Amino acid sequence: MRTFPGFLLLGIATVVLSLSGCNDNGALPSEILRFPLNTGSYWIYSIVDIDSSGNPLAGTEKIDSAVVKGSTILDDQEATQIEHYMQDTSWIEYVRATADQYMALVDLGEDLLMRLDMPLTLWVTIADYAQSQWTVFDTTLQDFKVPLSQLDTVTLSGTIQITGQRLRTENLMIAGTSYNATVFEIRRIIDLQAQFSLNGFPVTGAIALQAPILFWFVDGIGLVRRESATTTLTLQTPMATLPLGTIQGSRSTLLRYAIMQQ
Repeated sequence: MRTFPGFLLLGIATVVLSLSGCNDNGALPSEILRFPLNTGSYWIYSIVDIDSSGNPLAGTEKIDSAVVKGSTILDDQEATQIEHYMQDTSWIEYVRATADQYMALVDLGEDLLMRLDMPLTLWVTIADYAQSQWTVFDTTLQDFKVPLSQLDTVTLSGTIQITGQRLRTENLMIAGTSYNATVFEIRRIIDLQAQFSLNGFPVTGAIALQAPILFWFVDGIGLVRRESATTTLTLQTPMATLPLGTIQGSRSTLLRYAIMQQ
């Protein structure tokens, strides 16, 4: 399953540009849905890796295109299928929307917990206009054993959380048009104590991380921008700092879209 970075990046231009009954680049249906998920609607994004200062890295730009393919039943509830195409790969994303919420099915074990070997899928609320703050995921680990390449096994105790927040509204230029966007944040918080053996001696260390991902939504369009900073997870010990993994920062920007009428 593709999730956070492919998370909520939509469109497939070459197929749907020929479809009839669409409203292209801002001409919305008479009844505006906050999160339009009508079959055939598409969004096209430019995705670029960014450095620690937020500057784009040359040669990293990609185009992500996807289209709403229809609906299916997951966990006894209806979910919308969004098919993504980027370079030579494709995948299906599953989302749900209400009048005020936008949710996506995320594999927390692979992405959000940075490969701590905790496979878990969860419906994550990305945007919520009815709340200013919410908790997506909150778990406490007690003597949880994780194999690492540098060490045989690390025993972890502490908390892992994912929280959501509605931050602000701001004006954005999208495809040459100014829109009022609402900014949401999903924040990954890791606060763990680690115990392991090094050359036969017990060592205690700490793993701490706060990694926000920002999402910009516009009523009647959906996601128009997404940005995450480059994040490195480290194990801090009295002797050394050991890198456990890095997630490359990126920025996704809407280039073109079309919303199909129901």
